Amino acid sequence: AAEFGKSDLPENYLALHVSGGTTEILKVEKAGYRIETIGGTKDISAGQTIDRIGVALGLPFPAGPHLERLCEGVTDTPYVFSSKGMGAYFSLSGVESAAQRAIKAGADPKELALGIFKSVARHLVRSVRHCVEETGISTVLFSGGVCSNQIIRSVIYNKLKGCDIRFGEPRLCSDNAVGVALLTREAACSEN
Repeated sequence: AAEFGKSDLPENYLALHVSGGTTEILKVEKAGYRIETIGGTKDISAGQTIDRIGVALGLPFPAGPHLERLCEGVTDTPYVFSSKGMGAYFSLSGVESAAQRAIKAGADPKELALGIFKSVARHLVRSVRHCVEETGISTVLFSGGVCSNQIIRSVIYNKLKGCDIRFGEPRLCSDNAVGVALLTREAACSEN
C-alpha cells in the first residue's frame, strides 16, 4: 500500500513497515515481487512499545496520536532509551522496561512521550543505516501507522541524510486490507 502512487520508486529499494503488529525492514525487488526480511525488531513492535507506554500513562488505546499531542511543545527530554541491537535487528522490550521504570519514578509524562518517540526513531535509523551499508540500496520507503508520527519522521529525515527517504500516505498504510486489495488488483491485471 505504501508503494501505491509512488511510480518513481527504483527497481530495488528498502521498505519499513512500522506498526503495532510488526516492525520489519524489507529488501524489495519489484521484478518478480521478491521481498526479503533483512531487519526489524526481535521482540515487540514499535507500535506495541508506544501503545504500552501511552496506556501506562493513562492514555486511550491506540496511544500513538495521544502521546504525540501530549508532547507538543516539548523540545528536549532526558528520556531517550537504548536497548540491545545487532546490525539490522534490535529489541524494544528494554526501551519499554526503562520507560515503565521512569513512569514509576515519577517521570514528566510530556518528556517521557517525546523520549519514547525519539528512542523508537533512533533504533529505526540505526538499523536502516546498517541495511543501506549492507545492500548498497539508499531508497527507503517507510509505512505503517507509527511512521505517520511527525517526531519520528523528523528524526528519520534529519539522521538519514544521503538516503532517498519516502513515506507512504498514512491513509493507505494503516490497515493491511489496503495492501492486500492493491496486490490482488495488480495480480489480476497482470494475468490479463
